Amino acid sequence: MSFHHRVFKLSALSLALFSHLSFASTDSELNLDFLQGMGAIPSVLKSGSDFPAGQYYVDVIVNQENVGKARLSITPQEESANALCLSPEWLKAAGVPVRLEGYASTLDAAKQCYVLSRNPYTKVDFSYGSQSLVFSIPQSFLVSKTDPSRWDYGVPAARLKYSANASQTSGQSTSAYANADLMVNLGRWVLASNMSASRYADGSGEFTARDITLSTAISQVQGDLLLGKSQTRSALFSDFGFYGAALRSNSNMLPWEARGYAPLITGVANSTSRVTIS
Repeated sequence: MSFHHRVFKLSALSLALFSHLSFASTDSELNLDFLQGMGAIPSVLKSGSDFPAGQYYVDVIVNQENVGKARLSITPQEESANALCLSPEWLKAAGVPVRLEGYASTLDAAKQCYVLSRNPYTKVDFSYGSQSLVFSIPQSFLVSKTDPSRWDYGVPAARLKYSANASQTSGQSTSAYANADLMVNLGRWVLASNMSASRYADGSGEFTARDITLSTAISQVQGDLLLGKSQTRSALFSDFGFYGAALRSNSNMLPWEARGYAPLITGVANSTSRVTIS
């Protein structure tokens, strides 16, 4: 077979394949049956709204910080309006630390919910692909992490740290020692204690519970109340231990701007910004 004959046969085959594919493409349409066995396009893919109606379990992100997960119900009305109306109860349960008094103008009085995106400096974005609800909120509209309304005394729990050792002499006498640090959290109270137990070579033993304290936080004075064994804290005199009650300030209860030098900066940025102070 000559070279020209082979080229002619290949060209004819290519033309036939191209004609078949072109004919098929003009007479058929895209079949989406492979999408989870459905013959119809899901409504969420056809919706032009940023908030397609439905029930979701989303990651809640506030200013690039993941604050937890929450169930989100988007109504057809919200889909049509292309905006979410969130109730104070939902925002609190979802962990969004927003000061709602700053969003009074976005309140829907009939539904008793807030359309936060009506504020020109606030963005609320829903990602269907990642199942996340992303908030961009100015810091002036956020509740401080040290605000007493956000304090949590924790769940009932106990923690035990211990160590033990034993020794035996050639005379078959044995001695042992054990030490443990116990901490119990119950309600708003925290019980802490250090305990030790000893067994001597003569068979006698001893158990000691030291430094037993019961403490609780008091928001009104931004400090802790301690009952039991405590120690003085003085910059002028030598410290000494005592048994009784003590009221101590706790810097962790103060906002960061009250813990040291913090210049006062005011204003609202139109987007995520960096402020440098030198």
